[in-house]
Amino acid sequence: MPLNHAIITGRRLAVLAGGLMLALGAVGVSPAAAETDGHSHTPALYVTFHGEASDARASDAASSSNNISSYDASGHLVSKTVLATGKHDPVLAELRGMLLTADGGLMVANATKSDSAVLSYQTPDASGTRHPAPPSGVFAPGAPTNPGIDHPYGLAAAADGGLLVSSQDSAVVTALDSSGAPTPTTGASSWWAEQYPDVVFDAGTLVPSATEVPAEAGGLVAPRGLVIAPASGTGSATDTATTLYVADNTAQLVRSYDATTGRFLGDVLSPAVGGIGNPVGLIVNDGILYVTSEGTDDVVSLDLATGSTTEVVPRELGKAKLDHPSGLGFGADGRLYVASRVGQKIIAYTLDSTNTKAVKADLFVDGLPDQPEQLLLLDDADDGAEPPPPASPSPTSPAPASVPPTTPTADPHEPGHGELAATGFGPDLRPAVGLALIALVALSAGIAVLASRRGLRTPGGR
Repeated sequence: MPLNHAIITGRRLAVLAGGLMLALGAVGVSPAAAETDGHSHTPALYVTFHGEASDARASDAASSSNNISSYDASGHLVSKTVLATGKHDPVLAELRGMLLTADGGLMVANATKSDSAVLSYQTPDASGTRHPAPPSGVFAPGAPTNPGIDHPYGLAAAADGGLLVSSQDSAVVTALDSSGAPTPTTGASSWWAEQYPDVVFDAGTLVPSATEVPAEAGGLVAPRGLVIAPASGTGSATDTATTLYVADNTAQLVRSYDATTGRFLGDVLSPAVGGIGNPVGLIVNDGILYVTSEGTDDVVSLDLATGSTTEVVPRELGKAKLDHPSGLGFGADGRLYVASRVGQKIIAYTLDSTNTKAVKADLFVDGLPDQPEQLLLLDDADDGAEPPPPASPSPTSPAPASVPPTTPTADPHEPGHGELAATGFGPDLRPAVGLALIALVALSAGIAVLASRRGLRTPGGR
């Protein structure tokens, strides 16, 4: 065989070998950088953005500012676009509240007026992307189909498996059943309907607006974050009643309601009680309600059992400074994470033994592409495949009847699927990888045999 023909044959075999190596990459070879850069690359935190970045390019509805970004436990960016944005996927713009469902899915409030809706997504695939739950990804459309859902903001899981939604423009809290339909299908909950029989409420109204009911009687002015907790505040296993807390932003109040009937129970925080101003985000952890107060640039707590209030996070702690704090949540590491909206950063606070005083502040993420709105802390152990276990008993997150349970796709980069071997392959892929490696070895041996039989030599060689 002529030398140039033999070289071409060898190159063809090399191309085949290279193709096999590419195939191996497709089934799970981890880039060396992913194994040595000190980052887990497992999402630990989701963040939504205001969606109106100063950069005109980022203001487009298809930009990452109108999606969910994920970060690992060290603050390393994992993905700018957690939610799929294909041609037939829902239009995303001005995302706000997020909520994990019992089957590992995700609910998110799509707040733009032209596409107000509560969207539903499946568990993440191997790349970390979440695709819309069949058939359309729309769990509940907004106005005009559901007039109460207009510029939605906060989401909370109802005790009956449904969902509660606060809306900025309608200023109501809407109750949805597990299929996404408003409940009741006409008018307000029975308690409000009995109190105000002459008022025409939007379908599913659990808490009305101040245009329908006087603010002093419980009507909302500008609702933002929502959270539900056991009525006693102790988290006792005997608790059956639950209380809904609503951040009423411009009213400068945190208000409480019976989470089932909507009955107004009174205001729990105000400028006079707790020193709050324009509350935004709410969470409950171990019987304590935490509130971000953008008017005073701090985080305030309320012990639900004793009623005592404390400034947990001051405006400035060390070199960290809050500027209009919004979303917040507790991480798997026990720290309190707070989104500094105008500051465009996320700060992680270490609390004292009582969980009511920040003793250390660490900059978690700085220089965000847009103003962060809400945070969702994921359980590092399973990448959000199951809801993070609450510190105190709380209602089960909704598993919509219209969204069939899905089985999480095995991701070899997730600790929940076993530790990585030195090769970077997860256990579920190792049998296939082993066969591929055997094939590669056999192919390499074939190249060597062919070369020896055909007398493949360099000029002047033996």
